[in-house]
Amino acid sequence: ALGTVICTELFNNGYMDKETFALDVAYGQEIRKEKPMVYVGYRFLADPVVSIMRKSPLFTKIISIPALCWADNMAGRRNIIGKIISVCGESVCGLVGVIVSALSREVNE
Repeated sequence: ALGTVICTELFNNGYMDKETFALDVAYGQEIRKEKPMVYVGYRFLADPVVSIMRKSPLFTKIISIPALCWADNMAGRRNIIGKIISVCGESVCGLVGVIVSALSREVNE
């Protein structure tokens, strides 16, 4: 797996260039390895977003605005919106990942 789902969908729909997408894939794989709870939370939150993106070009266009700000920031093209999304998003995804993993363990015990 690439470690990315929202940016993959944006790339597949022509919203993201190859260079930024390659950096995004590398970042996603690093997060999977170094911060697995962030990745778990990201997938829990992002998978439903991508399902809607696949059904709605308008929703995809709307999601592209913050997602591309984040991607530009991640790729070294610093911007305040991307930085805020990065810091807040990683924290939220990490928290969601811990909760989802804990609940999953409880269900499986």
